[in-house]
Amino acid sequence: MDDDRLRAGVLEDVARLVRRVVPVDRGRIGADETGGGGAPERTIWVEGTIAGFNDANADGRFGVVYLGADQLIAPNILLGALVQFDWFSHEADTGNAEVSGEGWMAGPYATFRLNDTFFADIRAAWGTSRNDISPTGSYEDSFDTTRWLISGALTGSYSHAPWTVQPAVSLSYIRETQESYIDSLSVVIPEQTVSQGEVRAGPRLAYAHVLDSGTRLTPSVSFEGAYTFGNDGLTSSGSLAREVQGMRGRIGIGLDIATRDGVALSFAGHYDGIGTAAALYGLSLEISMALN
Repeated sequence: MDDDRLRAGVLEDVARLVRRVVPVDRGRIGADETGGGGAPERTIWVEGTIAGFNDANADGRFGVVYLGADQLIAPNILLGALVQFDWFSHEADTGNAEVSGEGWMAGPYATFRLNDTFFADIRAAWGTSRNDISPTGSYEDSFDTTRWLISGALTGSYSHAPWTVQPAVSLSYIRETQESYIDSLSVVIPEQTVSQGEVRAGPRLAYAHVLDSGTRLTPSVSFEGAYTFGNDGLTSSGSLAREVQGMRGRIGIGLDIATRDGVALSFAGHYDGIGTAAALYGLSLEISMALN
């Protein structure tokens, strides 16, 4: 595999995995106006995701941990900030090519209640990564990258107790620049930049059940159609970055648990790549806690 295409393909794979529209308990926003007084003004939360993927050429693993905090600054406006740490490994099915790396990103996010049924989410982040690459298995080099992303979503919420339907559409864009370096063969590897965007749209269906203790259980299922666009010309045939270009489908299941004392747990799983030759799958856990 061409080294430039290997690096570019892996950078796009990671770009696809690290972008995130921040999950927010939208019931907190505008709660006083809708009779939900007592909703926490400040929360801290942590989320971890472990994912795997395979395509025509390689298998990979990916993990990311998010740590965030947010506050209601007005009844209909929530502002927050988060930092994320991510790592990945990518191994070719044939040959001995391997790539691995670790990175971080940090930045603000916000959610706005537009009216009784619609919410808008935005996020921006900047960061760096450190990566190791072994194109043939006989030697290993390291290179650094800088990256930034922006993302946003518009979500509706329609309830008919105990059911809630949440149609959503989101847009994300990430850009990552690999810094120039000299490899172990004394070859100058020039700087290159890859970028990737994605549009997603689909509904989430949830069912809320309140226990005698006051704890609320909310199982859910979702389906999204996704369209990915970016530097297709830099990726190699059969790679994950190439396979997920264009349209594909994604399904997810989840379970949210909210206690009366302000602690919330969210479990989720997903399968991505429907309609392509690639398969992407993962599990995540989020824990949040009210500070007031």
